[in-house]
Amino acid sequence: MTANDNLTYAYMLGVQVPGVPPQFLRASSKNRHRAWAGMGVIKYDRVGECIYCGGKWGKLTDEHIVPYGLGGNWILPESSCERCAKITSQTEFEVLRKQLIQVRARLDLPSRKSSLPIEMPLTVQLGDEAKTFFLPKAQHPTLAVFLLYPLPGVLGGNSPERGINVIGHQLYRVGGPPVKETVESLGSKKLTFTQKFVGNEFERMLAKIAFGFAVAQLGLDAVRLSRLRATILGKEDDAGRWVGTGAYHPPASTMLHEVKLFEGGGWLFAKVRLLASMRTPEYIVVILEGDPAYRPELFHGGPLEKVELPGTLTSKIEVEDRVKRKG
Repeated sequence: MTANDNLTYAYMLGVQVPGVPPQFLRASSKNRHRAWAGMGVIKYDRVGECIYCGGKWGKLTDEHIVPYGLGGNWILPESSCERCAKITSQTEFEVLRKQLIQVRARLDLPSRKSSLPIEMPLTVQLGDEAKTFFLPKAQHPTLAVFLLYPLPGVLGGNSPERGINVIGHQLYRVGGPPVKETVESLGSKKLTFTQKFVGNEFERMLAKIAFGFAVAQLGLDAVRLSRLRATILGKEDDAGRWVGTGAYHPPASTMLHEVKLFEGGGWLFAKVRLLASMRTPEYIVVILEGDPAYRPELFHGGPLEKVELPGTLTSKIEVEDRVKRKG
């Protein structure tokens, strides 16, 4: 019997496509925490203390399990102190307003304080020069990139002492007109796509989603000893220890985003997929370490599928300060 034979698939959160209220897909009888739905929002019982630092002083703010800017409506009331909320909000800002800003605009996902762009840049090669055009959203072929990692270090992945190893990336066309048609209409045959990642903000956001869902379903006491909290707050630079990639290109989901919890042998981990309906990678986040002799056997890797583009695609993926090795 393998470790997988004893894993329990406990809970799943599914965020549906924009305009459709989220729905809870599965909950076992172990769920001790009520959730109520109204106006497309799912709220759990109030936590009453900060899920990240344990603080009970001052004003406690509500936490979205999947960020509001990604369409998430699953809320943990009174679950973050103002200090920790400021840290996690900055993490989400880096991802949502920089890395995924065009994706959010394309999918008409919500925004709190400022409107999403109605024109987006597209860089093509004209002769010996690269030229950037700003196209209306409806005319822009929007692309998204997701980074690939080994399995989390605690599950046998190749993680550095600090940071996280990036072993590749996967490119997706999120929507808009065909790339070839758009590029040729601009008098070019070559598209240049650039995406910059700085720090471990994306991995910390994945960790925050996984941890928040675990608190919602199991209660804070069940995960209070999780070392993932220090990673989420940036106190530890060890994202590669807890975060990694499972399947590179799993089957498409009917949900926009998916979060699943698994437990067995004392282990608790989540599988997180953003834009899951587009066959994006499955990320694994370890929330609690279990029996070292009982190590879940998880699939890692799979085929890489490239977006169909005309001619040669120049993809420049900058991953500054993400892979930190000893020495």
